[in-house]
Amino acid sequence: MIDERLRSACNVIDHLVNLDWKLRVTVITEFYKAARALYGEPLVLAGARRLIDPVTSGDVVVLATGNVVGPSYMPGGETDGPGGTAILARALRLGLGAIPVIVTDIPAGGQTETVMRAAGFVATTPENLQRSKQEFAEQRERRLMATTVFELPPEDEGSQKQARWIMDAFRPKAVIAVEKSSMNEKGHYHSSTGFNTSAVKGRADFLFRIAEQENILTIGIGDGGNEIGYGVIQDVVKRFKPYGDKCRCPCGGGIAAATGTDVLITADVSNWGAYGLAAALLLLLEKPELIHDDDLELRVLEATARAGLIHMGSEVAPSVDSFPRSTNRHIAALIRDIAVAYSVDRYASKRFLDLRGTA
Repeated sequence: MIDERLRSACNVIDHLVNLDWKLRVTVITEFYKAARALYGEPLVLAGARRLIDPVTSGDVVVLATGNVVGPSYMPGGETDGPGGTAILARALRLGLGAIPVIVTDIPAGGQTETVMRAAGFVATTPENLQRSKQEFAEQRERRLMATTVFELPPEDEGSQKQARWIMDAFRPKAVIAVEKSSMNEKGHYHSSTGFNTSAVKGRADFLFRIAEQENILTIGIGDGGNEIGYGVIQDVVKRFKPYGDKCRCPCGGGIAAATGTDVLITADVSNWGAYGLAAALLLLLEKPELIHDDDLELRVLEATARAGLIHMGSEVAPSVDSFPRSTNRHIAALIRDIAVAYSVDRYASKRFLDLRGTA
């Protein structure tokens, strides 16, 4: 049974991360309305509740991120995605004891490792991570923050083989996408502004197809309608998103994602959706003190710039989707403040009931 105060806190987080900060004339509002109608509860709560069931200490969660666009423009990708992935991976590790395995595009692996280190992770080899997983199972190395990063090649056969190997080797209990491009219904990838980017995209969709076939939980977090997860509201993306139903390339299939997930978390900035899911998970686990703070937010933002990632359409800087460092820090701080308010209210209510019981 979900405490109504928890539901209320998650509802506020939902609305905070889905505010139309980019002034896109209701696009994100329509995405959020459609997704919310699917689950009948706050999106971050829907994701958090489903994670708690299958994921236990020592289990692997695969997180796909990274938005490489081309060799001359965003060759390593953007700041939106890796930062949110690092914060969410931290919540999964500290909250559930899960081991995060990260998947990105070529050549963004090294940059992604830099961002993960800023959140406290050791980036190691797949073999060492497997060893760490075994040690965890034997009650050793309980606090080790370890991860490994894979790069998927920008073609179908290579990505399929790599995805199959990852899923077989690590047997994840959940697969999550954070700002990870999806194929459209014709099998092509596009930027949010309608250009074909298939030549540089690792096919992370194959991870989610395998997960669906094997009844493994999937969650998609995105902001533009062309990311993995949005396949569950593809018709809404086509209706409201520019280039949603017709792109600028000869395929003519539009940018709308074809790959859906068990839970879609919409957000005006994908990182913020990941922050919201991380916070909801830690609230549900009654570990609100682990929600990331202002110092960690700044450290991760600066790491994205140090890694050479850019904020969309602009420059290498500790910013996300053209929002400056200060805005991102305020969003993270507000999420934490919501959690603190919930915790204080919950403690006060419990204290009142305890006192009443002794009267």
